[in-house]
Amino acid sequence: MNILNEYIDSLVERVVAKTHNAFVDWNNTKHILALETILTEDGVPFYLINELVLDLQTEKKETKKDDKKVGTEFPAINVDSGNLVYYDSEETRKKAYDKNKARKLTSTELDKAKTTKTKSANDIANDSENKTTSDKSNKDNTNYKWKKRETPSDNNIEASSEEILSNKIVGKEKGLKQGGPTNDNAYDRDTNVNEEDFLKNMEKINVSVLPSEKRFKIDTNEFNALVPRKYRKFIERAMNTRKPKEGNIKASEMFDSDAGAGAIQSQLGEVLTMVGATMSKDEFTALARKMNEHVKTNFPNNKGVITSDWIESSVKSAETIRGLVEEEFGEGALIIAGAWDNEEDFNLIGGTNYKENKGYSTDVYYKVRTKNNEDKLFEVSLKKNLNNVYMLNSGFDKVFNEEPESSTNYKKKNGERLLNLIPNVKQYTDKGDEYMIKKLKISKIKLATLKSLLSKDRDSLSQDDYKVLNQIIYQINKVNKDETFSNYLTNDATEHKETQMALSKWAVETEEKRKKVEKIIQTNFPFNSIGTGEEVMVLGENKINRKTLKQIFGTSDFKELHKKLNVKLNDKGTPIITYKADANGKEIPIADVEIRQKPRGVGSFTFYVKLSPKIQKLIAKANKAK
Repeated sequence: MNILNEYIDSLVERVVAKTHNAFVDWNNTKHILALETILTEDGVPFYLINELVLDLQTEKKETKKDDKKVGTEFPAINVDSGNLVYYDSEETRKKAYDKNKARKLTSTELDKAKTTKTKSANDIANDSENKTTSDKSNKDNTNYKWKKRETPSDNNIEASSEEILSNKIVGKEKGLKQGGPTNDNAYDRDTNVNEEDFLKNMEKINVSVLPSEKRFKIDTNEFNALVPRKYRKFIERAMNTRKPKEGNIKASEMFDSDAGAGAIQSQLGEVLTMVGATMSKDEFTALARKMNEHVKTNFPNNKGVITSDWIESSVKSAETIRGLVEEEFGEGALIIAGAWDNEEDFNLIGGTNYKENKGYSTDVYYKVRTKNNEDKLFEVSLKKNLNNVYMLNSGFDKVFNEEPESSTNYKKKNGERLLNLIPNVKQYTDKGDEYMIKKLKISKIKLATLKSLLSKDRDSLSQDDYKVLNQIIYQINKVNKDETFSNYLTNDATEHKETQMALSKWAVETEEKRKKVEKIIQTNFPFNSIGTGEEVMVLGENKINRKTLKQIFGTSDFKELHKKLNVKLNDKGTPIITYKADANGKEIPIADVEIRQKPRGVGSFTFYVKLSPKIQKLIAKANKAK
């Protein structure tokens, strides 16, 4: 038997064990969910899982025997529950087939039906249900306690208490009000942005939405999430919206949100992870698969607001968070509510004084119930994965209280060059809007901004005006190969690189400056808040908590760790941050420092600190260790 066949046989055995059935049926929803979960655990990519499931569900099977009666009853499989049921006539059974409430039996199932024909349909259904749920603990029931209510006043839901279980960390009150949501109406209400307003908002920013017949919908039974109801609508709308050709969609344009101006993709990644960690693994895997199929069908090549890579990342992150709960709060601890990083959500789960007590870089919050029936706050900082993880950014003026001469000289010189190119740009705008839009591929929004800045006095142009002017010049040269613009872009690229290198040297040329860089890292690097236990960081299937820090550095105390950090230039002449455990120890690159300018050409230069490839490998290794 080859390796592939062995793996397939093992999959069947694992599905049988997971579903507590004697046989596997790929038309059974529960069996498909179990298979998806197992394949996800094995690291099989989403697109392969989707293709496999589709092949299994569309495979033609010879099932002629299932039309025969068993005794005086007519057996079938209930589509929703996967249980064996009986109908009193062929006509009744056929109606169930037509309404997709039941399906025909396979030969194996028919044989099993013959051995159980003396039982009623209810008896058999109960046998199957009892067997399926026998291994579940009361923890699942508690986990979905908030979700199960039908109305805000449902007696199944415990009331919120004003009692705060105090828990001070770094001078912040991390204790929560015990019990259910602090405001049932806010927790249960849908978004205040109705469908008409949402569509108008998208039209204003020239973003298209799928027609109603193609729109993604999440059924109530698919959204067993312990989060405010409005997030279901947010996810649905995002799933039906095309990515803007330029600019960004604000979360507040889709639903009532006070989220910041971050990229909508990363914000949705946070929301999906928040939602997914409050659902069971099987439930969220099934929802994610459905989402992924919709995205690939309607928005190929990552043309939608939500993309497959963000969906896959959220599944991995949610699973990591579920595993962290007992590690951080003890055996038997479980999530009873989730919240995004905003004041309303924070208050709903029982937090107080949001601005004073929120985590340093927290993206999502969870209310965790321990086995002692105490509700505690769990704060999580999210990153998509271990690659290109930016841990902080800070301007030169903030770090050094001054701007280097090389920075000011470059900005002044480049600003003058852009102004001198305005007459050249006008030569193109004079050819008309149709030429600019169709020939040069300039968007209507950017063209309107360009016309506005061209009408202004040169001294009144803003940074955004310079940014658009630079982008227009780049686009014209890309399409039309303008010699003047090409020379400008080539010379600017050279001078910009030279300025970056000069700033790198300037930042570390004296002990005083290096100390300033170290200080900003000490106060703003997320390892600090992780080391105090204020929050954990989740990066897909990887995590960084106090245990991780101790495995890598021998301590989770960032104050101790910080004493052994050093800022210097690497062989390429760019700043890096290294760690050396002792005088004889090996120096480990912790982070690379990139110096960027935003907006390009005229903006301020900023430090961007990201995890080095070496530390990424150490984090991955620590996560694999038992």
